[in-house]
Amino acid sequence: MLSKHLDELVDINDVHINTELPKEEKILDYLRQIKNPYMYKNRGYIVEVEYKEDGKTFEEIFTKIIENIMDKE
Repeated sequence: MLSKHLDELVDINDVHINTELPKEEKILDYLRQIKNPYMYKNRGYIVEVEYKEDGKTFEEIFTKIIENIMDKE
């Protein structure tokens, strides 16, 4: 059952964000494309997002992900 879900994960390299959209729409566009922001693929590797109490905030990490995708465009 878990392998079925792993096959459905989106590769983050296939996500393309329209840089002309307002910030909120960029975020929604990313979420629509990635489907699961907590678990996705990156060049065939599975990435699972976890958080620590003393680590970076979700907003910091999420902002960096969006910036990295836009830099590739």
